[in-house]
Amino acid sequence: MKSRIFVFTIIGFLTPYCAALERDKKAVQSCYECSNIADPSQCTRVVTCRANEVCYTEAHSTSSIFQSTVYSLGCRASTLCDAISHGGGVVGRKRNVRQLNTHCNSCCRTNNCNRNLCGATGHTGPTVSTSSSTYVRLLGGSHAYEGRVEVFHGGIWGSICDDNWGGHEAQVVCGMLGYSRSGSGGAQGGLFGAAPTYAKIFMDEVNCTGTEASIDLCHFNGWGVHDCGHDEDAGVICNSASTEDNIIFLLDTGLGGVIFRMDLNTQSYVPIPMNSLYTPTAFDYDPTDGRIYFVDYRLRQLMSVHFSGTDVRELKQLDANADLEKIQVDPINRKLFYADTGNNLIGSINLDGTGYRVVVNQSLDEPRDLALVPATQTIYWTDWGTSPKIEKASYDGSNRQTLASTGLKWPNGLAYDYEENRLYFVDAGTHKIEAMQPDGSSRSVILTDSSAHFFAVSPYHQYLYYTDWNQHTVMRVNKDGSGKTNIGPTGFRQLADIRVHKYGYGMPGVVTPSPIVVDESHIFVRLVGRGDHNEGLVEVYINGEWGTICDDMWDDREAKVVCEMLGFGKTNAKAVSRAYYGTDNSIIIFLDDVNCTGEETHIAQCTKIGDWGLHNCDHREDAEARR
Repeated sequence: MKSRIFVFTIIGFLTPYCAALERDKKAVQSCYECSNIADPSQCTRVVTCRANEVCYTEAHSTSSIFQSTVYSLGCRASTLCDAISHGGGVVGRKRNVRQLNTHCNSCCRTNNCNRNLCGATGHTGPTVSTSSSTYVRLLGGSHAYEGRVEVFHGGIWGSICDDNWGGHEAQVVCGMLGYSRSGSGGAQGGLFGAAPTYAKIFMDEVNCTGTEASIDLCHFNGWGVHDCGHDEDAGVICNSASTEDNIIFLLDTGLGGVIFRMDLNTQSYVPIPMNSLYTPTAFDYDPTDGRIYFVDYRLRQLMSVHFSGTDVRELKQLDANADLEKIQVDPINRKLFYADTGNNLIGSINLDGTGYRVVVNQSLDEPRDLALVPATQTIYWTDWGTSPKIEKASYDGSNRQTLASTGLKWPNGLAYDYEENRLYFVDAGTHKIEAMQPDGSSRSVILTDSSAHFFAVSPYHQYLYYTDWNQHTVMRVNKDGSGKTNIGPTGFRQLADIRVHKYGYGMPGVVTPSPIVVDESHIFVRLVGRGDHNEGLVEVYINGEWGTICDDMWDDREAKVVCEMLGFGKTNAKAVSRAYYGTDNSIIIFLDDVNCTGEETHIAQCTKIGDWGLHNCDHREDAEARR
């Protein structure tokens, strides 16, 4: 971050600072000191602070979506604590900067006073309150299609016992997440890990038909009625060839940089698992290739990842001064634009990592969000520096024009509505959501909310979906300013970015053959089970998940294609059926009625896109091959 963001405001606080310094010289405090503990009341180590230090506690979330809070206790300079105590004595602009984990810091000035700051009460278990909304999420999976099932009820999350848990129940959960119900499988025995010991177990003996719209419409023992432990937490494996549609993509920097995939209709969600090395702080989605492009604030890199959470790729490593803000993808011209407030520039790069260039690097202070119009190759951006403004220019940086420069303070979020040809922007300093024409005319206020800290916005039909750092849910308002409401479950920390994705809505010209991206370069086969290296059960990999093939219509022609993909060649390839080499009941069945001529070079050429995940088989019919 730029050093000026962390400058202290001394004017107006000079007297209290001096008084605090003089007071602290007279007595040296003792304070509790521990690092990253779950329950601060269990901290027993006491230290003596240095002169001019007082007791301090910081609470921050771990870098995971388990939402566990850890606490660090100790001594801190009294000048820093005085700044905190004056309602953010740190310059106000600092409050508009991403905080990756910390959500409380507090000081006190008596001996051993810092075990009860930051609302620290320890883990005594959650209390259930009344709520009419039920959501589900998946945790603990290696990709976005699997995980332990947790259900949101009464304002908190809890797990489901695996008694009677199977495919029909998995179909309901996968349907709530926006995945295909076909091909869904239930997982038992805590396959995806156990929830924390203090977490609730909400459901037991769940019995579904597979067609219910929500898991709470299935028969079960009743909320909280069970005879299980968390080693029996139920999980699901959903069809990874599901249509990637009707999605709200979210990014929470308060949880350490986690990207979520939320169903637009049910608001159930799954985090997109990624290596903890990466810390996304802004992103955009390319529907053509099904990839999420993101900036890594700590590594100073432009990156991309498949929407399943697999296949992370680096586009560009930026210099040590880079302080990356938001990005925007043009899927038609195959470009990415990003804002860099460390170097005060807007840059662009092709989606394949070539063609890097600086687009604008003059008269920028704090560039933040971007919006693109591919048809005219126009880029719009916000700048929340000392002279806040919204500007536009051509993709090559020419034809630069200021659209708005008054009535702005922290214009954090910007979005182009391709349906209405209108710009929407959110400002955390003025507490307003506004709209204007692409030339800056007809500016109007949509919503004023004095309690809001707006940060991102995404239009969808008659709605504006947005993030507010003072709320812990997704927010939505009608475009006429009415109907402001919280959407989905609570529990988010600091939502820094949001994108609504619906095929047929949004950027004109984004045409793909199907919302399911079947990319031969990322679909693989392997032989597993009993037998030598050149024989076994055929498994196929797509979107981060391995699955089997049903042996209906399976013969030597299909075996030839598989053996060719594995490098054995087609000669003497033989089909084997009925799971002769064994099977794996924990994975899904991807394909059925595969129909090859034997001349294809890839198994995907023998299927139609809509075939993935559809079958009428069980694993006793798994297809195999040998050479």
